[in-house]
Amino acid sequence: MKILFVNFNLGATAGINNGIAAMSAVLKERGHQVELIFLAESLGYDFDLQRLKKDIVRINPDVLGLSVMEPQFKYAVEFCRYLTTYYSGVVVVGGPYPTMDPETVLSVEGVNAVCVGEGEEAICELMDAVYKGENINSIKNLWVKSSDGSIARNKLRPFIDLRKVPPEDKNLFDLNKILSLKNYQLEVMASRGCAFKCTYCINGSYVALCRKLSDGAAKFKDYIRVKDAQIILTEIKNVITLHPEVKKIAFIDDNFATNLRFLEDFCLLYKEDIGLPFG
Repeated sequence: MKILFVNFNLGATAGINNGIAAMSAVLKERGHQVELIFLAESLGYDFDLQRLKKDIVRINPDVLGLSVMEPQFKYAVEFCRYLTTYYSGVVVVGGPYPTMDPETVLSVEGVNAVCVGEGEEAICELMDAVYKGENINSIKNLWVKSSDGSIARNKLRPFIDLRKVPPEDKNLFDLNKILSLKNYQLEVMASRGCAFKCTYCINGSYVALCRKLSDGAAKFKDYIRVKDAQIILTEIKNVITLHPEVKKIAFIDDNFATNLRFLEDFCLLYKEDIGLPFG
C-alpha cells in the first residue's frame, strides 16, 4: 500500500514535519510505501495545482494525507476541491489546526477524514482498512465523513508510548535543501507535551479536547512523555551518517528540561555517541 503525504508549508520556514516523520516510520515498519510532496517556496515547490496533479497522478497513492497549519488551510481548501476532479482515493487531513477544528476541515469538499490528535496508530489502521476494503468509519482518532455528509466522530485512544515507537523517518525529507537553509542545524524532538498551560499555546486546549473525546482518562501527566534515549540517538545518527555536514542539533521540544533524570542520563550518552553542539 502507498500513502502520499502533502505538507503545506507555504509562507513559512521550511523544516522537518515531525508528525509526518513519525508516521512515515511506523508505516514503513509495517511494510507500506511512503511518498512526500513538500510545498514550500524556499524548496522550489510553490502552490501549483497543475504540478501537483501531475505528481499525484504519477505517484498514484492509495491514501493521500495532508498536513495543515491554520495559515495554510486556504491552500488546502483550493487543493482538495481540484483534487476531486482526478483523484478518487481516501483523503485524510491532520495537524494542529484540523485537530482543534475538525468540523471545519471536514466541511471541505474532497476531504474524507480528519485525524484528531496523534496519528501513528490511526494512519496504520486506515491503511490496513483500505487495503482490505473495509469500512474506515470506526477507527479511533479519525472523524470520518460519509457520502451522505454524516460524520463518524470516533473517540481518541490513549496518548502513544513514545518508548515503543521507531525513530522518526527524517530522511523522507529533502535534507540537502532543508539543512542548508537551517545553517546545517538538525531539529529533533525528544519528547511530547508540556506541564504548563500558557494561554498562547495549544497544550492546555489540546489536553482539554483529549479529555472530552478520549475513551479513558487523558491527564497532563500522561501527555508529557519522553522517547527512549536510544531512539533519539538513532534518529540523529540516521541523518548525520548520510549528512555529515550537520553542525548542530536543536531540540525543539515544548520543554526539553521537563525530566531531569532523563536529561542527566541522555547527555552522557549524547556526548559519547553524537558529540555535536546542541541547543
